[in-house]
Order: sequence, then C-alpha cells, then structure tokens
Amino acid sequence: MAKSVNTTLIEQIDARIKELEESTCVKMTGFTGISYAAYKAVENEIAFLKHLKTMAKVLTFSKVFPKYHPKAGEPTYFVEQIMTSLMKYKKPHGLKEKHHTIRAGKRWKVGDKFSPRVWSGKPYASKQIIISPDFEVVKIWDFEMKPAAFWDECKYYINGILITDKHDFAKLAENDGLSPVDFALWFAGKNAMDTKRKSFSGQIICWSDDVQY
Repeated sequence: MAKSVNTTLIEQIDARIKELEESTCVKMTGFTGISYAAYKAVENEIAFLKHLKTMAKVLTFSKVFPKYHPKAGEPTYFVEQIMTSLMKYKKPHGLKEKHHTIRAGKRWKVGDKFSPRVWSGKPYASKQIIISPDFEVVKIWDFEMKPAAFWDECKYYINGILITDKHDFAKLAENDGLSPVDFALWFAGKNAMDTKRKSFSGQIICWSDDVQY
C-alpha cells in the first residue's frame, strides 16, 4: 500500500502520445501535407511510447509500518510474503502470502505489468531495489474506504459492495499481507485516535489467480 512512483513520467508520456495523435489526425485530414515516411515515423513513436508507458510502471512496497501506524517502524514482511505468494509448491510454513496491493487512483488494468521494488533506505531519498521480475496484473477490483469517527467503524467496499462479513474483511486483509486490525489502522488516518480521517478510493491490484472476491 505504498505510493506508486513514476506517475509524472507516465503523465508526460500520455501528453506526448496525445500530441502526436492529434497532429497526425490533422495531417491525415488533409489540412497539411505529410509524407508516408513521416507518418510512419510518428506512428512508430506512438507505439514506442505506449510500450514505454507499460514498462514505466513501478510499485514500491513498505518494508516497515508507516509512522502513523501503532506498529511504526516494525517490519511488514511484505517482500517475504510476496515471494511466498509466487511459490507454487513447498511454501514456508506459517508465513502469510501477500497476493495483492491497494493503491489510490484508477490507472491499472488487467494485463498491465509492473516492477516490484523496495527502497534501500529512506523512502524517496534512496535507491530502489528490484525484488522480483516484473509482475503481471491478473485481477483488478475497485476499492473504497469511507471514514467514520472511530478507526474500527470505517466502511470498506469492493466494486461498490459494502463488506459486512467480518470473515470477508479478514480475508481481504490477509490477502494484502496484514491482520484485520493492522489493515484497518493502515487506512484509519494519522493515528488510531484521529477523527479527521479522509476517504480513500483506489484499486486492488492482484497478481494471484487464487484470489476471489
């Protein structure tokens, strides 16, 4: 549930693709002349940028709980859980499996690939470490959290459907590599006593075929 990086790069790529597509459209309508070679050059650049956009996606994972969490500074074991999730046989006994991550926004789709990474030191002030070859997104769900006065009263939705069963909520947290309490406190706000919590809207990005909601 760490932040996505390279968002600015992706926005720049999108802007360039739009610019090229619009200029090509104008030229194709006959308002200005364009040679076949020039048109193919633009077409090839658009194809390259779309490929680059896919390759530009990076997701970083937290090695420790965030500062606002009661477990601030303690290890999350997300890397180990992700590696266990990818194993098909002989999985370590007793270790949770992290099958997905939750991120703000709606920019992901099935078939996207991303590079999973962790920070070598302080987030956004140190080098990134690639923890695995690129992942392919196999499932996506919309996710939303609506705040309440108390952290344990917040409402959670998957594809617009309210989670009412505590076992379903526990499974969501487990698939994200957390206990139900740790999961709720991650979304609760700056701290467990904070009453100024903000709503959250994003996606569950899943790389495992085993997860069903």
